[in-house]
Amino acid sequence: MDLEARLQLLRQIPYFRTLRIARVRELAASLRVRTYNRGEVIFRKGDESEGLCIVLRGGVRTVLTSPDGRQQILKRFGPGRTFGDVSVFDNDRQAADAVAIADSEITVIPRVELLDLLRSNPDAAIEVIGLFASRLRAYKQFVEDLALRPVISRVARLLVDRARGADTRRRASEP
Repeated sequence: MDLEARLQLLRQIPYFRTLRIARVRELAASLRVRTYNRGEVIFRKGDESEGLCIVLRGGVRTVLTSPDGRQQILKRFGPGRTFGDVSVFDNDRQAADAVAIADSEITVIPRVELLDLLRSNPDAAIEVIGLFASRLRAYKQFVEDLALRPVISRVARLLVDRARGADTRRRASEP
């Protein structure tokens, strides 16, 4: 991915949307890109966070695995989406595994650099708060559906939403 493509991708991400173009260009030029093959683990639950992860190309899913091997996919992330955010902000270990679902290019913005960027750009920090609020709202809906609605009701809701033309796929601004 060339510099201009990276620049355009970064400008769509809430973390960087309100930054001056010169700052985003500087950030885009400094990115170190890592490549992952489909099925390759990016990080495991319990790993230390390296920073904010961004999908440049391909896709990633976060997943929890039970001791008996059952998996729960938490979220899928495509190009221009961030993941591993929570560990950056609470300075704790990763809460789930992250696995490439396609051949992918990922970059990581180190925690210290990201926090400095947000401290010096309050509008960007407010964008991130909005991102987290929308994710929290979507997780609440997800938990409510799992805990309080039988499967038939969940499927019926999905079908009605689809019939109304609603995009029922979860996005980066949702969990």
